Amino acid sequence: MEWYDWVLWILVLYMTLGSDFGLNWLTGISLGKRIDKNSTNIFNKIYYYIWASTDPMAGPVDRSLVDGSGVTAPVNKKPIAPAMVALCQMNAVITVSLEVLILIGMFTHGPYLRPAVFMFVFRGLLEIVYASQLIWGKGGVRGWALVSYLIIGLIPQTLAPFLLAMRFATSIEPDILWWQPFVFLGLPYGIFIWTSIVSYNNQGVRLKDYTA
Repeated sequence: MEWYDWVLWILVLYMTLGSDFGLNWLTGISLGKRIDKNSTNIFNKIYYYIWASTDPMAGPVDRSLVDGSGVTAPVNKKPIAPAMVALCQMNAVITVSLEVLILIGMFTHGPYLRPAVFMFVFRGLLEIVYASQLIWGKGGVRGWALVSYLIIGLIPQTLAPFLLAMRFATSIEPDILWWQPFVFLGLPYGIFIWTSIVSYNNQGVRLKDYTA
């Protein structure tokens, strides 16, 4: 493979091990379990510090309930929202399957590679939806937690699917046309920026604006 294919391959591997398999299968998130930093499951501890401690959708709802004792922390028992559970289950099964096909297909150039790549685009779109809710929803992430998520989450986990689609849109051989960056990069990130602008403006809307 060329160097740029290796970069894409490593990005997909990063997503597979770091998020779609590691997070959803090894911690129990796909089964609706919240992350507990005092769990005996070492992956719970790891993902608590790199992700869940600042995520109101899948981590502890009330961080003050999590202490540093050796006893399992009294994590808020409020169940994870069904939409979040479904998202994790899709990533645990469908996305991991696609990633395995892509990782193998980039070496073998099998006929399944391009269909898998285009299906993988939806993984990037799901990450944009998740990011929009995480950043602009109730209890939105800010500060260093946001910077950390952008670096280890949003940017690589959207770039990989979109760059893969752009790379293989025309053929197995590299043949990127002038309009492809606008379609595969400009359009999805443009939607995220549009969503962010609307969400930012809506933060100033009060209840009386709806009841006046």
